[in-house]
Parts: sequence; structure tokens; C-alpha cells
Amino acid sequence: MGGVVFFKTTIFGALREFYISKLGCEVWLEQPGICIVKHGNQLIGICKSNKADADMLLTFFYETRDEVDRKAIELGYSEGAKYNPDYNIYHFYTNDPEGRRIEIQAFEDKINPYKSGSEILKQRRSYREFTDQEVGQETLSRIFDECRYSPTSRNSESYYYVVITNQEYLAKIAKIRDGATVPIGRAKMAIAVCSDPEKTKRVQADADIAATYLLLAIENNNLGGCWITDLDRTEIKEMLEIPQNHYICMITPIGYTTEIKPVPERRESIDFVKYVK
Repeated sequence: MGGVVFFKTTIFGALREFYISKLGCEVWLEQPGICIVKHGNQLIGICKSNKADADMLLTFFYETRDEVDRKAIELGYSEGAKYNPDYNIYHFYTNDPEGRRIEIQAFEDKINPYKSGSEILKQRRSYREFTDQEVGQETLSRIFDECRYSPTSRNSESYYYVVITNQEYLAKIAKIRDGATVPIGRAKMAIAVCSDPEKTKRVQADADIAATYLLLAIENNNLGGCWITDLDRTEIKEMLEIPQNHYICMITPIGYTTEIKPVPERRESIDFVKYVK
């Protein structure tokens, strides 16, 4: 489900260019006299007309203050963004070429999921440092509700998750692989991804897909995690009361992160896609 905010303009070409080049929108749909642009999961319809709908406010939000500051520089806003304690946001206002009020902001509060599927796939990162803030049960329930759509061989639903909050257990697991498992000890919580061989012949594949869904759901809920493997071990199964014949795909720490990592350079699809004719 989705929605589009439409408005009329008398300077269609200039406005289209502004929202694309200045605000970073991308074209979602072109029709005669109409251009719908996309900013994250926000859709804005620009409609060519002989009159303008200029009495409105459009808000674009970003994840960090740094992104807001960079956008202020790009838009030539010399006064700089400011913190608004009434709404706990960091923001500034500007105008589009036809006079519409544009607000650029970052929420200081932790906010519910809002990212588009494309953003989730592109922005997921491995995080190894976490704050002391607890992950609430409501957030966890939302994550696992999203994970239940993970596909499995013959719809066996063989995977399951083990939530680890015991600090002694987390500390022990963090020491098992020296540096590789250290991040597990830095979080208030970790999640083991497991699968049951009595339900499927594709134990590893089912668990791998479930682990991928988990990390994407973690990203969708504005949290961080990290894929840590080689933990399908006897001592861990004994500690977590997991049957020895079950498979542990990975254990990820989970929590609020101390930073938001930028998108790194990636190779183009032409470099890793092969077409067979």
C-alpha cells in the first residue's frame, strides 16, 4: 500500500529538475504533464497546470544531523540547521522555486520503520558497536513478525530464533572466536538462527535465508546487527538448550548503533551478472 501527494505547478520543468537534482528524488513514473518523484518511500506528484498549489509544506527527513547539514550546504542555506526541543528534531526550512515551504530534518527520537524495500537492501550494514539502550519487546515482536515470511524448503518452516539476554552467556560466546565474536559481548542482546533437521532436508539453506530475513528486519527497524558464523558448536548448544542435532547458522548481536555507516562504493551489476542465451 502507498500514497502520492499531488500538487499543481506552472513551472513544471524547473520544478521537476529541482526535486531531482537538489532534493535527491528519483523519477518513479512519467505521464503526460505529470511526473511522480520518489524520495525514500515518499511519492510526490508534480502536475503541469496554469495555476499553482504553492501554499503547502513538504518535509524530507534524513537519519542523521550530518545529512541535514550537508543538505543545507547543497541548498545554499547559510543560517544552518537548528535543534527544535519542542519536537526533538534537527531541521531547517527553505523553499522550492515556486515558493512551497520545504523542511529538511532529522528525528532525534527513535522512530518506527519507514524505509522502502530498496533502501533496506542498499543500506544494510554490519554493526559491531552498540549503545546501552534496550530493544523493546514491541520492536522485537515486529521484527519476528516480519521474519515469519522467510521461505523454507517445501514450506517446512524449519527455522527458529533463540533470543539471548543473559549477560553471562553473551560474554562467554563473545570469547569463543577471539576477535570475530567480540561484538556479541558489546550488545545487550543477541539472536541465534537455528533450524531443525527433523523438519527439512535443507537445514543450512533454510537457516541461511532466515538469517538474511532477520538482518533485513533488523535494518528495517532502525537497529544494527552483524552476521557472525562458525558457532554451530556443542558448548553453545548446551548453554542455549539447543538440541545437538540442530543447526546454528549464525548469531547476531542486536541493538541501537553508535553510528550510521555511509553507503560504500559497490561494483556495478554489469561486473557480476552473467546472461546465458
